[in-house]
Amino acid sequence: MALGKENINDFDEYVRKKIRKLFDFAQKQHGHHKIIEKCRKLQKKCNSEFDELFLKEFTNAIRFTFIYPEKLGVDNILSFVSKYVTTTYIPNEENDILDSTVDETSPFISEILTFLCKTHGAALVDARLRCMQLLTKILSGMPENSLISDEIWMKLKEAVLSRLQDKNSGVRAQAVLSARMLQDPKNPDCEVIKALIFHFNDPSPAVRRAVTSSIALNKITIAHLLARTRDISDNVRRNAYLVFSKIKCLNLTIKYRITILERGLQDRSDMVRKCVEQYVVINWYENFNRDVIKFLKALDVVNCSEVAIKTIEALLKTQPLEDLIKQLKLTEETKLISEENLSPEVVLFWRCLALSFLKDGKEDELESITPNLTILCNFIRRFYLSKEKNETQTEDEKWAEIQNKEILMHLIQLVKVYDFSDEMGRLKLKELIIDILIGPKIQKNIIKALVELLTLVIPNKESFIQELTEVISEIRQPLRTIVTEISQKDKMERNLKISDLKILLNDLQEREYNAVKDKNYSEAQLLKEQIESTKNELKEIEEKPTTLTHEVNEEKNDPVTLCNCLSILIEMIKNSNVRVETPQLLALRENFLNQCMASRDLLTQSLAIEASAQYSILNKEFAKQSFIRFLLMISEDGDNEICIPSLKGVFDIIQTHGLNPLEELQFDNKKSGDENCSLSEKSNNSNGDSIWLNELNESFSEMTCLKNLTALLSCEKLRLNNDLLKRVAYEGLCKLLLTGIIYSPTILSKIIIKGFSPIIDCESEDYIRQTFVVFFPIFASNTPRSQEMIEMVFIPTLKAIESSPLGSPESDINLKDVVAFLVDHTKPEINKFTEKTLHVHNNLSLSLCHEIYKNLQDEEESTALMHIYFKALNLLQISIESENFYQQLQTITKKMEEALTDSYSLRALATFKKNLIKKRSSLDVVSSVENTLATTRNSRASSRLQSKKDFTILSLDKPSSESTIINSKVRESSNRIADETSSSDSADTLNSPKRNKSSRVFVPEIFSFYLFILVDCNKDEVVYKFQEFFYKGNSKNEIAFREFESACEQNPDCMSKMGPERFSCVRKCISPSCHQDLYGDDPLEEGEIDVRLNSFKGCFTQRLNRPRQ
Repeated sequence: MALGKENINDFDEYVRKKIRKLFDFAQKQHGHHKIIEKCRKLQKKCNSEFDELFLKEFTNAIRFTFIYPEKLGVDNILSFVSKYVTTTYIPNEENDILDSTVDETSPFISEILTFLCKTHGAALVDARLRCMQLLTKILSGMPENSLISDEIWMKLKEAVLSRLQDKNSGVRAQAVLSARMLQDPKNPDCEVIKALIFHFNDPSPAVRRAVTSSIALNKITIAHLLARTRDISDNVRRNAYLVFSKIKCLNLTIKYRITILERGLQDRSDMVRKCVEQYVVINWYENFNRDVIKFLKALDVVNCSEVAIKTIEALLKTQPLEDLIKQLKLTEETKLISEENLSPEVVLFWRCLALSFLKDGKEDELESITPNLTILCNFIRRFYLSKEKNETQTEDEKWAEIQNKEILMHLIQLVKVYDFSDEMGRLKLKELIIDILIGPKIQKNIIKALVELLTLVIPNKESFIQELTEVISEIRQPLRTIVTEISQKDKMERNLKISDLKILLNDLQEREYNAVKDKNYSEAQLLKEQIESTKNELKEIEEKPTTLTHEVNEEKNDPVTLCNCLSILIEMIKNSNVRVETPQLLALRENFLNQCMASRDLLTQSLAIEASAQYSILNKEFAKQSFIRFLLMISEDGDNEICIPSLKGVFDIIQTHGLNPLEELQFDNKKSGDENCSLSEKSNNSNGDSIWLNELNESFSEMTCLKNLTALLSCEKLRLNNDLLKRVAYEGLCKLLLTGIIYSPTILSKIIIKGFSPIIDCESEDYIRQTFVVFFPIFASNTPRSQEMIEMVFIPTLKAIESSPLGSPESDINLKDVVAFLVDHTKPEINKFTEKTLHVHNNLSLSLCHEIYKNLQDEEESTALMHIYFKALNLLQISIESENFYQQLQTITKKMEEALTDSYSLRALATFKKNLIKKRSSLDVVSSVENTLATTRNSRASSRLQSKKDFTILSLDKPSSESTIINSKVRESSNRIADETSSSDSADTLNSPKRNKSSRVFVPEIFSFYLFILVDCNKDEVVYKFQEFFYKGNSKNEIAFREFESACEQNPDCMSKMGPERFSCVRKCISPSCHQDLYGDDPLEEGEIDVRLNSFKGCFTQRLNRPRQ
C-alpha cells in the first residue's frame, strides 16, 4: 500500500489501523518474533516523519487493552508489549552483543514507563491490575546492564508503593511483583523493602505469597520470611520453603537451618511436607556434593538429633539406597566403622538406615550393614569403656566426651534392630549393659535407653528387677580392697625365726663340710637333706607378705552415685512389666530411698521425690504417706527442683488412686514432724508452717477432700506466680477434670479465665494455652457431667471477668468470645455421656433470664454485662418441647420486657421472643401432623377389625392454586409420613388376613391434610420491604465481590467478632454506604436469612464503578 505523504490524516489512520492489526495478531499468538519485527519497521517509518505519532497510537492501544472486558488474550498482548519495549535496548540488528553498560535510557521505554506511572491509579480494577502486570513484565525483561533515570525510577517507586495500598488484593499482589526490581537490599532504610515487610501480614494469602517470592534477602528480611513458615495458608508456607530451598545451607545460621527443617518436616499439610522433602532437603543435600555426613554436620546432630533423624528419613524416601550405603564406609569383614571415621553423624546415619530397613522388611539390606551382635557388643565395649575418664579436662576433651556419649546413645538404639535369638550375643549384651550402668557419669537419657534395652534382653519380670537391684547395690556399695601391715610382735617373731633358721643352716653346712672331709658320705647325705629342708622353710618365711589384704563393701553417698542409682530405680519402676511392689523394690524403698530423701543435694532430693511418686503408683498405703510429704514440700519456700516433682507427685497419686483413699488422711503437726524426718528443719519447726498445717487439718475435718485440694491449690504457699509451677498445676488439673476424678466448677472457672487471659511473652504461658486448646474440646465431648459443670460456671465466670480490677490481665478478656466459646461447648448432643433429658441450653436460658431480671432490680449492676447476657441468650439452641419450660420462659420474658428501658436490650429481647415463636409454631405444626397420622392409623386398624369389605377408594379434590406450590420441607415430611405409613402397613400385613389394595388410600389423605396446614399457616404472611438494587450476577461482578469479601473477612477488627456483629463489620468494610442504606435501620439478626444480599451486591457493583475522587 502506497502512502501519500501529503495527507497527514491518512497516515495517522494508517498507523492506527496497523498498530491495531498488530495487537490483534499478538492476541491470538504466543510467539511474537514476526510481529515485533513488523512493529519495529513501522516505528522506524514513523520516526523518520512523525516522532510522536507511533508512541501516541501505541499507548492508546495499550490503554484499550487495560479496559478490555474480556480476559482471553490479554496476557498475550501484555507479553508482546513487554517484549517489544525491552528490545528497544538493542542498538541494531547487526550487533547481537550488548555493551557492558548502557549510558542512557531508551526514549521509547522511558515514555512507556512514564505512561504506566500516570495510568496506575485508574478507577477500573482490571486497568490497575493490567498496568501492574505490564510493569512487572517490562522490569523483568529489561537487561541486567540497563539503566533508568532517577526521575523515572522515583515515579515508578511512587506508583508501586501506591498500588501496594490498593484495596484489591490482586492489584496488591501484582504491585509486589513489580517492586521486586526496585529494591535495594544493601540499604537498611529502603522504602520498598519496608513496604514489602509490612505486607508479610497482608490479609490476602495471594499478596503474602507474592511477597515471599519477591522480597530481597538480607539479615532483616530472612527473619520475617522465617515467620511465614507459620502462616495460616498452606500455599504461603510452601512458597516460603521454596525460597529457603534456593539459599545455600551454609549461608544460614544453624538456628535457622534447624528451625526450617523442624517446622517443615512436621507441617500439618502434606503438600508443605512434600515440598520440604523434595526441595529444601534435596537442594541442601546437593549443596554438600551429595555427602550426607557433611550435611548432617551442618545440622548440629549432638543437640538436635530429632531434626537430623527426620531429615535422614526424608533422604531415604528420594535417594538411591546404594549411594547412601556406600557413604557409611563399613569394613567388609566386620561390617563396622573404623575409629577414625566414628562420629555422631556417621552413627546416627547408620542407626536410621538400619531402622528404616527393619521397618520396610528389607532383611537382606539390613544384614549387609549390621554385624554380628557379639561383634557389635565388643565394639561398643572397646569404644566407650576403654576410654579413660580424667577428672580435669580441657574444653576439647569435654566436647569429645559429649560426642562419645552421643555416639553411645545411637549405638544403643542401633542394637534394637536385632531379634536377640543369638544366646551368646544376648549374654554379651547383658554384660555390656550392666558394665555401662555401673560406669561413672552416665546421662539420664542413656540410662533410660539401657533399661529399655535390658527389658528386651530379660523379658522375665523377676529376673529383670533382680538384675537391676544388684546393679544399684554394686554402684552404691562397690567392693574395695584394704591392705594392712602385720603387727610389730609378728614382725619380731618372724625375724627371730629367720635368724634361727640361718644359724641352723650355717651349722648344717659346716657339719656337712666336715663329714665330706672325713669321707663320711652317708652322714653328709643326711645333712644335705636337712640343709635343703631348712632353705625351703627359710624361703617360705621370707616370701610370706608382711601386709594383709581383704575386700569389703564400701557405701558411697556422693550426689553423683545417688543420682545414678535413683535414675535406674525410676526407669525400672516405670517399666510396663512392673505393676506391683516386689520384695526387692520394698527393700530398696526402705533402705535406699528414705536415705536419699534426707539428702541436702537438690538434684538428689528431686529424683528421690520422683521415685517416691512412682512407688506411690504401686502401693496405695505408701501413697497416703507420700501425699502428706509432698504437700509439706510444696508448702516450703524451696526451689523449683523440689516443688515441681512434689506437685507432679500429688497429681499422679490422685490420678492413680482417686480421692477416696485420701479422705481418711489427717494432718497432725507432731506426727508429720516425726514421720517426715527427711524434711528440712524449717519444715518441722517453722511457726508459719504449723499454722498452715492446723488450717489444713481443720479444712479436712470440715470439708470434703476435693474442696481441700482446691483450697490447697489456691494457697499462697504454692507460689503460682512461678511460671513452671503454673504450668504443672494447670496441666495436672486438666488431667483430673478430663478423667472425671474431680468435679469442681470452681477449678473449671479458673481454667477458663486463664485460657482467655492475654498471653505474656513467656514460653510457659504459651504451653499452658496450648494445653487448654487440646483440653476443652475433649472435656466437653468425652467427660461425663462436663455439661453440668460448664452450665454451673457460665454466669459466675462472666461475673468474675467483669468484676476484675482494671490493669489486671483478666480485664482485657473479651466477654463476647467467652460467651461464644461456652455456648459452642454446650451444644445439644455434643457429649455422648449426657442424658437426653438434660437440656443445658434450656437451663442456661432460664438462668440468664432470671439473672437479667435480678440485675434490673439492682441499679448498681453493669449494663455491659447485661448486654453480654442477651448476647448469650440469642446464641443458645433452645428446645421448647416441654410445655412447662415454655411457660416459664414466657413469664420471665414478660417481666423482663416490662422492666427494660434501654433500646439495645429491648431489641435483643424482641429477637429472642421472635425465635421462640418461630420454634413454637414449627413444633405445633409437626405435632398436629403426627397426631393426625396416629389417629388415621388407629381408625384404619379398627375398620379392618370390623369388616373385611373393600374400602372405597377416595379421590382428592382438585387442588386449589394456593396448594400447588409445595415447599421442599413439605415434600420431605410427606415422604417420611408415607414411609412410616407403608412400613406400618407391611407390619400389619404379617399379622392380618389378606388385604384389599384399596387400603393404601390414606397416604394421599394425610398428604392433602398436611398441605392444608401449610397453606393455612401461610395465609397471613407479611411481605418484607427494603430498598432494592439491580444486580447482574455475572462472573466479573461475583469475582469482584468475593475479593472484597475475602479481604474484609481477614480484617483484624472483623476477625475478633462473632455472629451478626462480624457480618455487619464485613459488610461495612465492603461498602459503608450500601450497608447504611440496607442494614442501617434494620441490622441482620442471629439466625435470619439474608434476603437483602443480592441488593447489597447490586449496590456495591454500582458504586464500585463510580469515578474516584
